[in-house]
Amino acid sequence: LDGIIGVSDGVQLLLVLVLTLFGITVALRPINRLREQIARQEPQSLQPLMLEPVPSEVRPLVESLNTMLMTVRDATLAQQHFLTNAAHQLRTPLTGLKAQLEVLAGETHDAAQQERITQLQGSVDRLAHTANQLLALARAEPSAHGPGDFVSIQIDALVGAVIGAMLDRALARGIDLGAECEPLQVHGVYWLLHELLINLLDNAIRHTPDDGNITIRCGRQNGTPFLEVEDSGPGIPVAERERVRERFYRATGSDSQSSGLGLAIVEEIARSHRAHFKILDA
Repeated sequence: LDGIIGVSDGVQLLLVLVLTLFGITVALRPINRLREQIARQEPQSLQPLMLEPVPSEVRPLVESLNTMLMTVRDATLAQQHFLTNAAHQLRTPLTGLKAQLEVLAGETHDAAQQERITQLQGSVDRLAHTANQLLALARAEPSAHGPGDFVSIQIDALVGAVIGAMLDRALARGIDLGAECEPLQVHGVYWLLHELLINLLDNAIRHTPDDGNITIRCGRQNGTPFLEVEDSGPGIPVAERERVRERFYRATGSDSQSSGLGLAIVEEIARSHRAHFKILDA
């Protein structure tokens, strides 16, 4: 009899354990769905979490998280709007100032004044370049575009378009600018990838000696798409390869024309496309 009672108690204990585990599993399903929802969400979206499947005990926590997400999103959008508006507001007066300086240069025959006007024109050009890059940086932020902006892009055709835009500048320095591209199609934002390649080429042309070489390559390596710019310049010192990704940081040997934003823009655009930006020896 004692043996039968022992077996009965063991069976009851086992049933209690099974029912307890089942109850815990069912109770945790909404939490698991919430975890999956957070894991699926794009880092740059900052969209509020759904409250529907959330248990009432956890709802205050989710509401607090949503409030924080909305605050961060509003702050990010405000920063982007400020940079965009500031860059736009700068471009119009700078264009007018540049036109006035060109008129003044045509009316002035004094050599000393001509030299000062030339210096002013150079300063205005640098300021205009910085304003344009600030605008590009604001538009390159991952939160500035949505999934609908990503389309199918033929990268080898994009390379040809960018080379056409930069060829005169390279030829003026005697630089041999060419491409070795395989047909390559990726999913991305066209104008962002165009801006990325423009900044990489701008950086390469600035630091490649006269009569040097720049080659753009694209294709697939082990099934992964790649885009590469190789130049015959001195390269970036290993110790500075992380620093040059920072905004307004200028590497050793950079000219005075550099704003320190080009590679920061490349970093932002690469990150928004889930790509890895690598700085190697060439």
